[in-house]
Order: sequence, then structure tokens, then C-alpha cells
Amino acid sequence: VEGVVTVVAGIVFFFTFPAFPEQARFLKPAEREYVQAMLQADHGHSAAERKITLKDVGKALTDHRIWLGGFMYLGLIVPAYSYAYFSPTIIGTYNYSAIQTQLHSVPPWAAAFGFAMVTAVASDYLRHRFMFAILGIVVAIVGFAVLMTVHDPAHVNAQYGALFLVAMGAYSA
Repeated sequence: VEGVVTVVAGIVFFFTFPAFPEQARFLKPAEREYVQAMLQADHGHSAAERKITLKDVGKALTDHRIWLGGFMYLGLIVPAYSYAYFSPTIIGTYNYSAIQTQLHSVPPWAAAFGFAMVTAVASDYLRHRFMFAILGIVVAIVGFAVLMTVHDPAHVNAQYGALFLVAMGAYSA
């Protein structure tokens, strides 16, 4: 029941949203030309007029950069979802009530949002993404390292602080 709106929207957009600017009927001709020019300047020619062949699929599946990108994405998404699903459980081990656990799960997300916005603005301003991505990964690794090594109930604040680092790093890289 919870995902019905998303599924319906996905189906509607699949059949109504254009795949290429050339097919976007809602754009004026001048807007369409502008979008095409921007895409061409950024990525090269559009493939709207060309069918994808089995050879194209084979080239994509044998390209090491595709596989590397996939594994890089996996390396980013697993920690992010791990945090998302397990942070309430981790916070619950700090002997908070259910409501307190939920309330304590909000600040790390807020910190992650702030950190992501700061790194996005800074990387855009400096026109440099790599070091900011590495920074996020390092921050997340430090947070995970603290969570893995600090188990003493007397150090709950260190564990809670590590959750901030994990969230900030996982959602900014």
C-alpha cells in the first residue's frame, strides 16, 4: 500500500516522459534546441535516431569502466543503506525509549544534510569533485571504525558521534 503512488507514477512517467529532448513535446522549439546544444556540448551527439544493437550492449558489458563504476556505486550504497536501516537499532542499544530512539535518529540525518550541502557547494565552487568524494568516504570509514571498536557502555557519546560521521560520509560521497 505504501508504494502504490510511486509505482503508479513510475508507470505513468515510463509512457509519458520523453527519453530524448527531440521527443519533448512540452518544450518550445528554441528550448529543445538549447537543451540539445547543452547535451551535445556535455556528452556528444544524442542517440535518439539510432537503435541500440546487441553489439552496443556487448561493448557496454565488456567495458571495465562500467564494471568499476558499478562496484564503486555498490561501495557507496551499501554503507548508506546500512546506516539507514540499522541506525535506529544501534541507537536503541543506548537504552533509550522507542520515542527517544526515534528522536535521537534525526540529528545525524540533519548533520548529513548540512555536510552534503557544504561539500556540494564547495565542490561546485572549486569545480573539483574527487577530493570531496574521498573526504566523504574517509569520514564514513572513521565513523564505522569507531562503531566497530568502541563497545563500552560508558562511551555511548562516542558511538553516537560515530553515527554522525557515518551519516555525513555515506550521504555526501
